[in-house]
Amino acid sequence: MLTCRKLIMKTGKNALISVSDKDGVTEFARTLVENGYIIYSSGGTAKHLHSEGVNVIDVATLSGFGPILGHRVVTLAPQIHAGLLATPDMLDELKQLGWPKFDLLYVNFYPLKEEMTKEGATFQSCVDCTDIGGPTMVRSAVKGGDVVVMVNRNQIPFVTSLIESGELERPQFLFLLRKIAEEIVAQYVQNSANVYKKFLPEF
Repeated sequence: MLTCRKLIMKTGKNALISVSDKDGVTEFARTLVENGYIIYSSGGTAKHLHSEGVNVIDVATLSGFGPILGHRVVTLAPQIHAGLLATPDMLDELKQLGWPKFDLLYVNFYPLKEEMTKEGATFQSCVDCTDIGGPTMVRSAVKGGDVVVMVNRNQIPFVTSLIESGELERPQFLFLLRKIAEEIVAQYVQNSANVYKKFLPEF
């Protein structure tokens, strides 16, 4: 088990990336690095980016724990959510803790809807394909308020253009991305409820 410790904080902005659909993630991560971002990532995403030559910090180094309970618990840690939830007046406390403030979050969720429509899908297979960490990180980032929140790969060109034009932190764009993120989470939770309707119709 890793030892939880304070990290020596590097200068620059911090991005947290944890995606099930990895299409386009390598190029986006490289764009972030080129624009001064430090990349934190989890599990399979960290391994994927590392294999592609992108410098990443595995969140396990930050939280002090690798994945546990069959990968059910990876990003559910205060060392991660504090950096998503922190508001500007909380940055001194975050610095004292030695934890990064995240400026950008890019996640997409386990493909629950696709699992539900698979031939041979079962109630348990759908439950196992229900994402917990991703939606939780999104909700933390949305509440934090000044985090760029991305929830699907179709947003990569838009956000990349904002980064390159220097307009990414404009309030209207942050607000729009937060709105979309909340809607995606709400749809995902509804899909989770639909699992019960599909397999347990008598209830």
